[in-house]
Amino acid sequence: AAVCAILIKNRRRYMAYLRRRLGSLEEAEDALHDTYVRVLKASSQLADPDRVEVWMTSALRNTVIDCYRRKAARVRLLEAYAREVDGY
Repeated sequence: AAVCAILIKNRRRYMAYLRRRLGSLEEAEDALHDTYVRVLKASSQLADPDRVEVWMTSALRNTVIDCYRRKAARVRLLEAYAREVDGY
């Protein structure tokens, strides 16, 4: 319950952080949803409820890193595909 309350209370701040890092509202919304799902699934493992903010900050940062990695992988895939098509 404490985790949910903090997620609700800080949603705007989390969205602003993600939007600054990811550049679009749509990506930020998807990233926040993914982060909330992971955090809520793992919330029973949180030993110290007073550290939810720290834990959430770390989860958001990891989500941003995951998004950057996925973007980079898509770019590599498209570049490889373009080279393959150009070779025909």
